Amino acid sequence: MSGSGRVDWRYSGVMRMAESGSRAVGRYRRSRPWRRAAPPPEELLAPPPLSVTPLGPERALDEPALLAIDLLNPTPAVIIDHERLSWAVEFGFVGGDVCGALHAALQRAPVAASDFDPESFATGLFVSDLIRTCMRVRVGALEPVIDALFVARVLTHPPRELAVVEYRRALLRELAGNATRQGELEAVYAALHRLRALLDAQGSSADLDGRTRRLETLAALRDVLGLMADSFPGAESGLARIRAFGERAIVTDGYRKLVELLDYDNHMASVELKLRIGADGKIRRFEIERIHENRDNPFHQSALGRWWTRLALWLRGYSLGETELVNRWVDAIFEGVQELVPPLLQLLGEIEVYLAALAFKDAAERKRLPVCLPELSPERTDGPRFTRLYNPLLFSQGITPLPCDVELAEFQTTTLLTGPNSGGKTRVLQGLAIAQMLGQAGFFVPAERAMIGCARGLFVSLIEEARADQKEGRLGTELLRIRTLFERSQPGSLIILDELCSGTNPSEGEDIIRLVLSLLGELDACVFITTHFLEFARRLSEEPSRDRLSFLQVALDELERPTYQFVPGVARTSLAHQTAARLGVTRDQLLELIRRRPG
Repeated sequence: MSGSGRVDWRYSGVMRMAESGSRAVGRYRRSRPWRRAAPPPEELLAPPPLSVTPLGPERALDEPALLAIDLLNPTPAVIIDHERLSWAVEFGFVGGDVCGALHAALQRAPVAASDFDPESFATGLFVSDLIRTCMRVRVGALEPVIDALFVARVLTHPPRELAVVEYRRALLRELAGNATRQGELEAVYAALHRLRALLDAQGSSADLDGRTRRLETLAALRDVLGLMADSFPGAESGLARIRAFGERAIVTDGYRKLVELLDYDNHMASVELKLRIGADGKIRRFEIERIHENRDNPFHQSALGRWWTRLALWLRGYSLGETELVNRWVDAIFEGVQELVPPLLQLLGEIEVYLAALAFKDAAERKRLPVCLPELSPERTDGPRFTRLYNPLLFSQGITPLPCDVELAEFQTTTLLTGPNSGGKTRVLQGLAIAQMLGQAGFFVPAERAMIGCARGLFVSLIEEARADQKEGRLGTELLRIRTLFERSQPGSLIILDELCSGTNPSEGEDIIRLVLSLLGELDACVFITTHFLEFARRLSEEPSRDRLSFLQVALDELERPTYQFVPGVARTSLAHQTAARLGVTRDQLLELIRRRPG
C-alpha cells in the first residue's frame, strides 16, 4: 500500500472477492502467491516445446477447461500451450490487445503425427494459393480472415494413423450431409469469432477503463458457451464434443456467477416514470414514481450495504472509487471462467479447417464440378483410381477445368506421361497430388469418385525456372533435383516428377532417366513422370522387361488438338508445330515481324 493509502493493484495480483454465502462483500487479497508473475507479451510469442497432452475420461466433470474439444483427433488433446495462452487471454481481457499471441498459439501447436514433409511438395502444389482461392470461408455476411497457416499445416500433414483420418471424415460427412449441422457450426464459429475479436482488438478510446469492452467480452463468452450447449443434439461424430463442452461449462460455479453479473449489469433496477408532454410534443414534467431494485440477483446490495462496504474499506485504509470497485468485480468474475477460453480458441482454429473444406466443396459445385471423400487403401496395393479428376488450382485463373479419368492397376507403378505442350500433363499431376494430400488428410478431393493408397509421403518436383543466384547450369540443377528426390522420398511414397531431364541432350538424358527408373523400383513408390523424350519412351514401352512401368498419353481429337484426357500409350509427336503456330513462331510469321521493323 502506498503512502497515500491507495492500494497499488498490480495486474499479476488481480483482486479476488471473498464471498459470504452468495453475496459479495468488500474483502480482497492483494496478491496470489501460488501464481507466478505474468510474462511480458513478447514472451507469449516465444515458441515453447511442442507437446500433445492426451486427455481421457478420467478428468473430473468440474474441470471443463481441462477437457479438450478437439475436432481433429479421435483422442482429445490440448494442442495449444494452455498456460501461455491463458496469460495472453488475461492481457487481452484487460487491454484488448495481446500482440498476436492468439494467432501464434495455433502456429506453435503440434498437428497429428505424419510421414509427409511439406517441404517436399507444398511449393509445387501452391498450397497457400489453393487455400486462398478455393477455400474462402463465408459465414452469412461474414467473410473472416482465417488462420491459413494453421489450415495449411493440417492439410500438409496427413495423419499417420488411419483412425485420425476416419474421425475427420466422419465429422465432415455429417456436416456435408446435414444443412442444420453446418448452420450450427457456422453459428458457433461466428460467436467464437466475436469473442476473439474482443480479446485481440484495441480498446475503445472513448472508454478508457475498458469496462464496457470487458462486459461485452463476458457477454460474448456467455453466448458462446450457451450456444454450444444448445447445438448438435444427437450428433454422431466429433461434433458432439462441442455440445458436451458447453453442457459441462454452463453448470460450473464460474459460469453461474458470470450470468448473474451480466444480469445485474443489464437489470440493476426497474424505474417507473411519469411524463407530462406539452402540445408541441416536448416534455414538460418528469417524475420518477417507483424504483424496483433487482433484489433477487446475488450481486445486489442495498444502498446501506454499499455505503457500509465503502466505509469499512475506508476505515482499513483503502481508497477505492466506485469505478475501480466495478472493474475489480468484473476482473474477479473473469478469473472464474478464464480457463474456459483457451480450449475455445483452439476450437476456433479447428472449425476453420472444416469450414475451409466445406468452402472447397462449395467452390467446386459453383463450377459444376464434383468432390468426394475417397476410398482409402491402407495396404498400398491397388493403384490410384480417379473418375473425373481435375486441378482446382485452375480456379484462380477463372478457368473451369476439364475433368479426366486416371487409373492404375497397382500402386508400385511408374507411369510415363507424354503428349504436347499445354496438353494438361503437369496440371493433371498437380490435381492428382492435391487429391492425395487432401484425401489422406481426411478431406474432400477434386474428383467424382476416387480410390487412393495411403502413401507414406509425397514428393512433387515441377520444372524450375532459372534464377539469378543459381550456382549450377541446367544439367547440374536437374541432377540436384534428382538427388533431392532420393534424399526426401520414403518407400511407399507418391512421387511426381515434371519434365525429367528436359535440360539435357537426349543421349545423356536417356541414360539418367534409365538410372532413375531403375532406382525408383527400390522405393516401392507410385511414380508419375512427364517427358518429351518420345522416341525413348516408345522404346521403353516395347521392351519385354518393363515390370511396373506404364504409359499414358494425352488424347487428341480429329484435328490433333489436346482433349485434356489421357489414354494408354506413348504420344507420337509433341505437336511442336501447332504450339509454334499458336505462339506466332512460324517462318511466315517471323518474316512478317522482320518486314515491320523500320528500315
